Amino acid sequence: MKRGEIVGATTLLGLGIGFFTKSSSHFVGSLLIGIGVGLLIDYITFVVSERKKKSSS
Repeated sequence: MKRGEIVGATTLLGLGIGFFTKSSSHFVGSLLIGIGVGLLIDYITFVVSERKKKSSS
């Protein structure tokens, strides 16, 4: 999975979860949480792949 796809997928998950709330602030919050989780997953996968590259060299 490409790095941008991870952030996009979790943003869409946050968007989907936000539709079930009754407040607009919950909707915006779920979007921001989705983006944040995507960026966190992206960072973790990047660090792990870089460590694998260094250890195999």
